[in-house]
Amino acid sequence: MRPTLEQLYDENLYKEIASFHIDETMKFLMNSDSYGKEQVGKKSSSLFQKFGVVLITIIGGIIGYFSVTWIKDLKGLQLGLGFLILFLGILPFHEWIHGLTFKSLKAPEVGYGISWKAGMVYAYAQKFPISMPELKKVAIMPFAVITPLLCIAWYIMPQYSAIFIFILLIHTMSCIGDFALVYYAIKNKNKTIYTYDDLKVEKKTYFFEKL
Repeated sequence: MRPTLEQLYDENLYKEIASFHIDETMKFLMNSDSYGKEQVGKKSSSLFQKFGVVLITIIGGIIGYFSVTWIKDLKGLQLGLGFLILFLGILPFHEWIHGLTFKSLKAPEVGYGISWKAGMVYAYAQKFPISMPELKKVAIMPFAVITPLLCIAWYIMPQYSAIFIFILLIHTMSCIGDFALVYYAIKNKNKTIYTYDDLKVEKKTYFFEKL
């Protein structure tokens, strides 16, 4: 049964294990084990942080290679069109899928926002606790839906390959935060953890572990 906020703050039932401002979300996700803790000497680097650097480097290199090739082949217009489709269509659709998944869990209030400091847009369920399996579902759904759709479109319209390759690569890279949430949930699969957002008032996210 889903706990209430009152139950999460009952010290006999749960303990708060993390809380952070929306602007600090990526810092938490990239190294959740040491976030908010004093570091002695060299900062530790989580496995996922290393994975993120490798992923971004690989995708950045591929984009750079294809960009030069496309410009030489006079496909620069497709590249520009892909950029517009990505930011005006794909990214809003991405967040809408997050929101729709929250609603499928019966979240009473779903909202959307943007953090300029963190460089991200986001969907949230206001003061609605969700479990780690539910968190994985919410996090992965946009990638699971959009990636196959882009591959199908690429197959059907190969003449616009530059558009679909560009969008596919950038969208995959933009999912790094979602992948981090999935990784966090998997890493803590043997614990009973709930998280909720209060982004209308405090602009913060909270994680609680059952005692």
